[in-house]
Amino acid sequence: TPWRVIDLGCGTGANQRWLAPRLGGPQQWLVVDHDAALLHGWPSSASGPGFEVASVCRQLDLARHLDTLPWHAAHLVTASALLDLVSTDWLQRLVSHAVAARAAMLFTLNVDGHHEWDPADPLDSTVDRLFAQHQRRDKGFGPALGAAAVPALRRALQGSGYRVFSAASDWRIHSLESAHAGALQHALIDAQPG
Repeated sequence: TPWRVIDLGCGTGANQRWLAPRLGGPQQWLVVDHDAALLHGWPSSASGPGFEVASVCRQLDLARHLDTLPWHAAHLVTASALLDLVSTDWLQRLVSHAVAARAAMLFTLNVDGHHEWDPADPLDSTVDRLFAQHQRRDKGFGPALGAAAVPALRRALQGSGYRVFSAASDWRIHSLESAHAGALQHALIDAQPG
């Protein structure tokens, strides 16, 4: 049986590029995003040594239409950089669907509230505080969990009988190594409410 994967907020496909070779074998991916332009660039198939993927794209507002996905068919639900944007209620709905489908779940690159700045600056704690405030604002899913998302997911899954494994998936942004990294650092700082 092919792996059947639902990729929530799939973006440009980083999850599939990383995960498909590790899953191996035949796979069917339902890739979901609200951005039609991102989905337009998705290939309908991909393959490599030991794996073959068929993808179906679906444009969907996950905040409003999470319940319309074919949860009963999923073996695995995955997302990257999504959980810290959602509310407690939305997260509970996601867990309910995955538990009912007996699907495994893999979520990466979620904000945990930890930042290290090098070199240190007296304003680092101010940027951290403003970033945390920004993370808790409503992103369309209700009041966002921000750094509380992973612990909330862990509790919900363990309460449903899941075994939960976690590991660091830190972003390391070195502005001196590339102009793109420096631009990302500036964007993260500039986006904070003042």
